[in-house]
Amino acid sequence: MVSAHNEEAVIADTVRSLKALDYPDERRTVIVVADDCGDATAQAARAAGALVLVKPGPAMGKGTVIHWALTQPEVQEAAWDALVLFDADSRPATTALRYFDAAVQDGAKAIQSRSESARQRGWVARGYAFNNTQRNRVWHQAREMAGLSAALTGTGICLTRDLLAALPPVTRTLTEDLEYSAMLTRAGIRVRYLYDAVIRIEQPHSLRSSVHQRLRWARGQIRTTLVHGPGLLWRAVTKLDVSAFDTALYLAMPSLVPFQVGLLVLGIGETALPDAWPKARIGGMPGIPAWLALAGFGLSIAVAYAGVAAEHRKADWRDWLAFLMLMATWLPIAVFAAMTTQVRRWYRTPHGVSEPDLPPEVEAVEDQRTPPPVSSGTRG
Repeated sequence: MVSAHNEEAVIADTVRSLKALDYPDERRTVIVVADDCGDATAQAARAAGALVLVKPGPAMGKGTVIHWALTQPEVQEAAWDALVLFDADSRPATTALRYFDAAVQDGAKAIQSRSESARQRGWVARGYAFNNTQRNRVWHQAREMAGLSAALTGTGICLTRDLLAALPPVTRTLTEDLEYSAMLTRAGIRVRYLYDAVIRIEQPHSLRSSVHQRLRWARGQIRTTLVHGPGLLWRAVTKLDVSAFDTALYLAMPSLVPFQVGLLVLGIGETALPDAWPKARIGGMPGIPAWLALAGFGLSIAVAYAGVAAEHRKADWRDWLAFLMLMATWLPIAVFAAMTTQVRRWYRTPHGVSEPDLPPEVEAVEDQRTPPPVSSGTRG
């Protein structure tokens, strides 16, 4: 299922890529939910071979759109076992559904795939690609290997039908994926991270688009923390649930990036302007020991390097510079988001700006793997 709002430029290619997946045609259906579109998204998706559901009314968050689609007769009356969610810019590896199938047969109810960045030009896209690479390993795969619940990240998500019936994705924030992750963990349901299922996604092609996207993420993260953080901590204490405690920390982790940037700025100020820089007060700002700032910054670099090295990716100075510049912009974004948490405006991220070929590293990963056989019981 693809939820799409004014995605005429990319939706036909997305549908064709989903129909080309290595999975029996008779055992899957590609559905596009045209969410209050003012362009030819529905017509383009239908011409490409998708079943199209046209949602009237104002464009809503993805959680609301998915919940609406699940109530439609075309979905309710169909025979299916699992729902795989993609964004309109997603390009999954041809073997992705086979890996989802095998995980469902193994008992998984909620699954997050691995996201790789599409090949794009510009420092913003380069910074996102670097960040994706290291996060795949040190944030997501690390949790999977530790037996903890991973976080849903918006696209490449597989949810079983019985799970959706028991816990519908009725979310209240701008980050429906993060909120649903919290809801699942509070219910004692582990989100599995499926490293072998590769999804290629576009990144914002400009700083303006990136700022709008990350403002939405930051506001949604703050609201999700306020709504679900206490419940997660309560479950962690009463049920001795380590995943619940980890998810509560994960909700707060995005704020560490601007905090580390702030430490670095303050440390540099104190070092470069020792006489003019205001001295630290107890519990106050802005003075801070330079060694603490450098330690925080160094830890961030070490973790990022470990993630990239584990992925066997080549990163030159331009990748590092783009990554550091992108991370530095988190400080004003996080501050502004905290001051405007009540704003619920959603900005559409423009799609259709990636180059058509797969990055070589994604091609290599897909070619070297032998996908599991299709099971006899799962219909998607």
